[in-house]
Amino acid sequence: MTTMAVLQVSVQPEHEEQMVDYLIQALPGVRFSSQMISLHGQPEGGLSLREQVLGTTRRCLFSVQAEAAELQALAAGLAQGAVSFPVEYRVLPLLLAGQYTPTTQRD
Repeated sequence: MTTMAVLQVSVQPEHEEQMVDYLIQALPGVRFSSQMISLHGQPEGGLSLREQVLGTTRRCLFSVQAEAAELQALAAGLAQGAVSFPVEYRVLPLLLAGQYTPTTQRD
């Protein structure tokens, strides 16, 4: 049985397209999602004036579901500078995943 995991990668919005390109190249054929998020409680020093006033910073969060070993290798590459921009990442074990498609439509 294959052990599955989820890789979450957070980047600054201006690096979204670069991260998309990197993931497509690093994990061909693997689907992933991205969404804009607001981070709260960010350490001081790296926030713009706007972010300091609002108390949040905007990031683009990517979620990738694949084999754990493959995602761990990708995370190790990120840790060693596989991309030229700042990233935050984590690999989480996936306990359950599925899909439901109804065969009949309900009213």
